[in-house]
Amino acid sequence: MKSKLVLWGKNPNEERVLLALDLLEESNKIDVHVIPEAVVTQELENQLLHDWKDDGSVQFPEGSSTFSTDLKLIGDLLPEGYGVEKEDLLKRAQAEWHFVVLSSKLYKTYHSEVEEIKDRIELAGKYSIQAWDELKNFWDKVQGQIQERNIFRSHAAALKEQTNNMFTRLKELRKDMDKEFNDESKTNFEQFNKQLEDIEERTGKGLSLHVLFEDLKQLQNKLKDTRFTKEHRNKVWARIDEAFKIVKEKRFGSEPKQEGAGDNNNNNNRIERRLTGLLDAIKKMQNSIKRDKEEINFQDKRVGESGGMLEAQLREAKIKMVQERIDSKELKLADMLATKAELESKLSSIKEKEKKRTELEDAKKAAQEKIAAEIKEAAEQRKEEEGKLEKAAAAIIGPKDLQSEEANIAPESAEVNSGEGLSSPEPGSSETAAPEDSQTKDAALVAEEMPSESIPDTSEEE
Repeated sequence: MKSKLVLWGKNPNEERVLLALDLLEESNKIDVHVIPEAVVTQELENQLLHDWKDDGSVQFPEGSSTFSTDLKLIGDLLPEGYGVEKEDLLKRAQAEWHFVVLSSKLYKTYHSEVEEIKDRIELAGKYSIQAWDELKNFWDKVQGQIQERNIFRSHAAALKEQTNNMFTRLKELRKDMDKEFNDESKTNFEQFNKQLEDIEERTGKGLSLHVLFEDLKQLQNKLKDTRFTKEHRNKVWARIDEAFKIVKEKRFGSEPKQEGAGDNNNNNNRIERRLTGLLDAIKKMQNSIKRDKEEINFQDKRVGESGGMLEAQLREAKIKMVQERIDSKELKLADMLATKAELESKLSSIKEKEKKRTELEDAKKAAQEKIAAEIKEAAEQRKEEEGKLEKAAAAIIGPKDLQSEEANIAPESAEVNSGEGLSSPEPGSSETAAPEDSQTKDAALVAEEMPSESIPDTSEEE
C-alpha cells in the first residue's frame, strides 16, 4: 500500500489546489502539502504522481503550504473547508492508512518478541527442545497473521528472515544431533532423485503419461511426510515441479491459440468480443466483491475472539479497509454494468438492422424468383397456344382439299347422266324405267356426298 496520495481539491476559499498527503506511521499523523493551482506545472504534477509517491524527493514550489492532521478511522480526514474531487480515493486511503499504522504496531510487537527469543537462545548457548518449540510456535502465530494478510509483505519477510536465522542458530547448536538427521535426509534425497530419474527416463521414452503423472503425485505426497533438510527438500520440490511441467505439456499440449472472430472491421463481431471480455471482467469483479464481503463476515466473527486490544483494533481497521475497497469496486462495477447495457443496446440495434437487411434481400430474391417463374410460365403458355394454332390450321386446311376433290368428280357424273346422243324412249315402254333407275341411283350417290342443304326437293316436280 502506498503511504502517499496526490489529489486535486479545493481550499476553504473555494480555490482549486493540488493536495499531497504523506502518512507518518510513527506518529499516526498525516502531512498535507497544499499547492495552489497557479504554481502547479505539468512537470511538478508528474513528479508528485510518480517520483514522490514512490518515496522519491520533490521540491515543493513557493506559495505551497503544509499542515499536519491526525489519522482517524471515522470522520473527515481533512480539516473543515477542504475537499477533494475523488472522495472515494481519499476514504479508501484513510481506511488503508489506519490499517497500515496498526499493522506496523503489530509488526513491532512481533519483532520485540522474536528478539527476546533470540536473547534467550544466545544466553543458553546450547540447543534445547523448549527453545525450538517456542520459536516454532512463534512462527506459526506469525504465519497465521500472514495468511490473514494482517502483516505487510516486507514486515513478514523481515520476521521470516529473523526466525530462519534463529532456526539456523539452533541447528548449529544441534549439529551433533543433526548428523543422524542429515544422513537420513541425504539417503531420502538420493532415493527421491533415483525415482525422479526413472520417471524422467520413462517420460523420454514416451511411456504412459497418465501413469507418470500419478507416480509424480504419489512422490509429491510422499515428500510431505519424508524427513529432509531444507536444502534437500527445496531441490527435490523443484525437480518434481519441473517433471510435472514436462509431463503436463506432453499430456495436454500447449493451449491452442484462439482464432480471430472474423473481420476486425465488422462492428457486430467487435462489439461481441468487447462484450464477452466485459462480461468476464464483471464476473471477476463480482467474485472479488463477494470475497471481500466474506472477509468482512469472517473478521466480524473474529473480533470477539481477538487476543488483545491491538488485535481487535487491527481487525476493525481491516473491516473498514475492506468495506472501503468494496465501495470502490461497486462503483467500478456500476460503470461496467452501464457499459454492458450500452453494448447490448448497440448489439441489438446492429442485429435488428442486419435482420431487416436480410429480410429485404430475401424479399428481393423471392421477387426475382417469382418473375422468373412467371416468365417461364408465359413461355410455356405461348408454346401450348402455338401447338393449338397448328392443330386448328391443320383442321381447317383438310376439308378444303376434300371439297376441291369433289368438284372435280361432279362434272363427270353430270356428263354421264345427261344422256347426250341417245334417243328419247317412248312413254310407257320398258326402256323408260332403266334410265330413270340409273338417274335416281346417281342422284342418291351425289346426295349422300353433298350436304343436306344441297339436295333438291323433287316432290313438286313429281
